[in-house]
Amino acid sequence: MYLNEPLTEGLAPEGLQEYIVQRGRWCLGLMQIVRNSYSPFGLHRLGLMHRIGIIDSLLYWLTTFPFRLASLICPLLYWWCGITIVNASLVDIIKFYVPYYLVVLVSLNWLSKGLFVPLLNDTAQLMAAWPISRAAALGLLTRGSHNFSVTAKGGNRAKVVIQWTLMRPFLILLGLTIGGLIVSLNSDFVFNTSATAAYRKEADRTPNSHFHHDPRRLR
Repeated sequence: MYLNEPLTEGLAPEGLQEYIVQRGRWCLGLMQIVRNSYSPFGLHRLGLMHRIGIIDSLLYWLTTFPFRLASLICPLLYWWCGITIVNASLVDIIKFYVPYYLVVLVSLNWLSKGLFVPLLNDTAQLMAAWPISRAAALGLLTRGSHNFSVTAKGGNRAKVVIQWTLMRPFLILLGLTIGGLIVSLNSDFVFNTSATAAYRKEADRTPNSHFHHDPRRLR
């Protein structure tokens, strides 16, 4: 039955910090549901659609936000440790990933009736990735009750507030990314310079041997 009458009212988060606190509380609550008697994997009398709905929410919290973090951390593994997470050429990325991404954007925009904004959605998920991933791990891996974070209301919105607590992890990642780029580019420059010098030295030592080796092979 649908009753065309407003029965309750609520306040939306007033700021970015409040938004993240709210989403983190929702995530923690879902993790607690999964671990209690209403778990979709239990033997109780929970309907199929209810189980599917809970599993869908579980996958959303456990995959969306950790993936955002992985997108920032994986490049650091390559720059600093030489670990390649995804080995794909630019052609492969355009061929396989771009069509998938476009289909997702079109589908979400259609389902949300134009309310889905890709850039804003990605930014919001990225900003909340650390607290929500922490809440998901806390809810799944620890037992007992957890502290309930109330969304602050009635704050002073007349002045500019810089959320340094939220910015700090991203500033650290930015510094590590820039540092990794500088170190990698400098290493390539030093290697190429050393290889060229070794090549010229060997060529001067054997002027009549037709030394045509690629200096890049002298690693």
